[in-house]
Amino acid sequence: PPNQLPSAYSYSEPGDNYVPITSATTALVPGKGYEVYLSGDFAYNDLPATTMNTIGTPNYGNQNLSSVISYSGGTGTNLVGNPFASNISWNTVLAASSNLSATYDEFSFTAGAYQTFGAGTEIGSAQGFWVYSTGAAPTLIVNENAKTATTNSTIKAKVSEPYFTLTISSNESNNHYYQTMKVGANSSAIDGFDINEDHPFHKSPLIATPAIYTLIDGKKSVIDMFNSNNEFFDMPITTTVGISGYYKITAASFENLGDYVCVTLEDKLTGTITNLSNNPVYSFRMNTTDDFNRFVVHFAKGGNCKSPIVNTIETNNNIKILPTSTGNIINFGYANNTKVNV
Repeated sequence: PPNQLPSAYSYSEPGDNYVPITSATTALVPGKGYEVYLSGDFAYNDLPATTMNTIGTPNYGNQNLSSVISYSGGTGTNLVGNPFASNISWNTVLAASSNLSATYDEFSFTAGAYQTFGAGTEIGSAQGFWVYSTGAAPTLIVNENAKTATTNSTIKAKVSEPYFTLTISSNESNNHYYQTMKVGANSSAIDGFDINEDHPFHKSPLIATPAIYTLIDGKKSVIDMFNSNNEFFDMPITTTVGISGYYKITAASFENLGDYVCVTLEDKLTGTITNLSNNPVYSFRMNTTDDFNRFVVHFAKGGNCKSPIVNTIETNNNIKILPTSTGNIINFGYANNTKVNV
């Protein structure tokens, strides 16, 4: 029954939740966005090459979509859609609108999660996307001059992003989904939540997609800019998985951190501290019942970040010593009682 297992949803910004569409007679509102689940077989694994036809008179003229978005003082999450049978420029849309974040999200089937885009990108014909209102009475204006001549709606213009990234993904071959969070630092950023620099986290509808984000003033964020005047900065990381298994966190783009040459990942569950600058991939097992707040990323300037010292007597790396600001941490990785020299 469609009221129990709907395959299409709209979204309520005041309720911050999906609203199932339970009738085929429901009218689709131009400019409103919808999440639609598509599958080519009862295995629900894939959608084969499929031609979709849109029947009717194309929308034309300036489109004021302000009536389909709102701001209730929470996350300001609004699901909208490109009303034109043409690609549109996000730069042009943002310039004509008001009280909107400079970034938007689209769902990536490859990643199985939402990905964030911004200046210089285009939104495909009939593409649904997520905008984030930042104040009362937001406006969303898609004028005729927002249309572009691009014909391939899957192409995103490459944008230079000044972020260090942390990506969580499965370490198992049957799960290719992943999510990335982005971190940056500059002298004008605040350590608290700033809608103009930070970006809200949006949960994937796929249970197999792991999630990674940080909490800033109680808000879940996948982009976090902090103030670069901090000599040290500790960022708690939340990771969630819908399926118990083996996962990994991969760090990249260290050059975007400026003076923060020391980046370490602390796993509070295992007591492991990894120097990501030397080893950018950390593998671990995570169960659905594990503490979601098990990780902390530590950023530090200068040469205070030292690599784990592997003792020279043991050759199988079962002992690691890591100097920290409060003393030395010694990790012993033996399964049984073992006599060793450190």
